[in-house]
Amino acid sequence: MAAAVPAALISQAEAVADWLDALPDADFASPSVLSGWQVRTLTGHLVQALRGYVRVNGQPSDERPITIATFVDRYRPAAELIDAMTRDTTGDLSPTELRSAYTAALDLAREAAARPAPPVVLAPRGPLSGLDWCRTRIIELVVHADDLS
Repeated sequence: MAAAVPAALISQAEAVADWLDALPDADFASPSVLSGWQVRTLTGHLVQALRGYVRVNGQPSDERPITIATFVDRYRPAAELIDAMTRDTTGDLSPTELRSAYTAALDLAREAAARPAPPVVLAPRGPLSGLDWCRTRIIELVVHADDLS
């Protein structure tokens, strides 16, 4: 069961990569369904999500993990920070550069997913079980894949 969670993350990330590869460059400048974000901004956010998966997987914690529900509740207060980080990640990258950044992040995520997750990791909004951290990244990719389409 535990191996199925990172496998699902990689599968979803690969589906997004396929979608991005087929997207015409001009569509990256289109508005997304998220207020103030273009498709290119949302793509940068997904790069950030994959990089975050890798980074946090390397940060074991001895703290007691919070629940996914508590973790998700902490998104709203962090919205401005998430937006700023997303814009920093996206910068003025071209569609080709965004695709390359996504592919590079996916490659690193594949490597991280091949290793057992730590029992607890120090995620940006608190300690989570390693599997719950992976689950939050799957949710992020699924929800934003819908936002992209």
